[in-house]
Amino acid sequence: MAEGRLACLNLIHAYNNYIDTGHADRVPELFTDDAVLDVGGRALTGIDVIRAAMKARAANTERRTTHLTSNVQFGDVGERAAAAGSVLLLFVLDATDPRAPTAIVRCKDAFVRLDDGEWRFRRRSLSVVAGTV
Repeated sequence: MAEGRLACLNLIHAYNNYIDTGHADRVPELFTDDAVLDVGGRALTGIDVIRAAMKARAANTERRTTHLTSNVQFGDVGERAAAAGSVLLLFVLDATDPRAPTAIVRCKDAFVRLDDGEWRFRRRSLSVVAGTV
């Protein structure tokens, strides 16, 4: 199941890269139609809601960020589903001290492999441990 793990890891990094490079409007491509993106206890349910949130994020060109994911640990990885946990360090580059992370976030991800073989987020839960997003 190394291929599944790699595909899921690529989803995690694509999520970060799309936001950091001004392409947050592409983030919904990474989710299933019925996905949930839980950001700090605020659940964005369904692809249309996620799409609207990411369109607004992409429009905010003044907020520059770098997301750094580490400590990725996979739990169950099967033929059609996988789960992982990780830690995300968020650096807001327009903050007063960009050398330190603005937030430390715990991520819990559930992935699903679609009929066409592509992997997608089914659920992404982001919980702030320290700092603010």
